[in-house]
Amino acid sequence: MNFGKITLLAAALVMSTIASCFAMQLSQPVKIGMSRCNHNMGGGHFIEGATNIKASRYYNPYKKNYTGYDKGYATFDGGKLYVHYDGATVWEVKIGNSNKSNTIQTTCGPIYKINTDKGITLYFLPGEEEGIAFTLIGRREDGRYVKYVDGDAIWRTYYNQYYPFFNTFEVKGNSIIVRYGIPVKNMRDLIVKLKWDDAAKWFSYERI
Repeated sequence: MNFGKITLLAAALVMSTIASCFAMQLSQPVKIGMSRCNHNMGGGHFIEGATNIKASRYYNPYKKNYTGYDKGYATFDGGKLYVHYDGATVWEVKIGNSNKSNTIQTTCGPIYKINTDKGITLYFLPGEEEGIAFTLIGRREDGRYVKYVDGDAIWRTYYNQYYPFFNTFEVKGNSIIVRYGIPVKNMRDLIVKLKWDDAAKWFSYERI
């Protein structure tokens, strides 16, 4: 190998190292709460880990008592994150700001917080029920909430003919690794990497 090739390889290694240093890094996820919508347990929304709850109680006409919550909101993450409830029989919630115009509609389920070193706070939201995909949303520095990744779009891309179920996720550097189980014999699990793109200021995804 001549000197010119060695120089080029060294330069490429340096540039790769610099890019890696400046890429957005993610903290390990921390579960900060749960918003369960399992109406089979009596009706209403069941809220765990909330900082504050401002919602009416749901009166179950069959059990003749109050079970869960009906309409209103709960805050999580020290009051920074709002989850809005539009009724005891509605599976979807709006999550984000106190103003509903700055929220993302998603399904009920656990709430995981992921900090970054770029001023963006991420919330990873696995669906509560088996088979429901996750949602990855973020609060930008300007306070705007955005949906970075819709798990439904991922499984439709790779397994549109089947309905996989969300299994696990983990954070590695500037990426989130998501694993789906496929309910079909002899088919391997779907593993997808969600990677932050500094140039696009967005998450891309690819199967690994």
